Amino acid sequence: MGRSWGSYRCHFNYGFRLNLTIVVFALLTYQLNNHVLKGTFSSTFISNYFNDMLGGLLIVAFTNMMASTQMEWRLYLKSVRAIIVFSGLAGVYWEYVAPLYVEESISDPYDVLAYIAGGLAYWLMIGCVAYLKLIHKQNIGCEGQ
Repeated sequence: MGRSWGSYRCHFNYGFRLNLTIVVFALLTYQLNNHVLKGTFSSTFISNYFNDMLGGLLIVAFTNMMASTQMEWRLYLKSVRAIIVFSGLAGVYWEYVAPLYVEESISDPYDVLAYIAGGLAYWLMIGCVAYLKLIHKQNIGCEGQ
């Protein structure tokens, strides 16, 4: 027997809402960094790499959000290995392919590491949410799960 429609709907709701929350968090933090943090702190990390890290977080969360809207669970990035590879490839693209057709872009190998760090931050966030859900036995919108 397969899963019932209600079970799929439950996973869709949970996956979509969780990833949407992370996408909104990444976008708001990006704005905060550009308008407040860069002017307040004289940190190389804040000025040069924090937005790239947020980009890694955003690309994984957005990809998983889209996978959940289509209920394509095989495309959902869950394992740390898949997340590292995906965010690393995204970083390589933005750092080495995009400069070929965007004049203002410059390549920096540390930016690729920042993208991967953002992917790892996603994995840690999802792990913390799953841990808290398990510990507190919360059913976040999913009856019977």
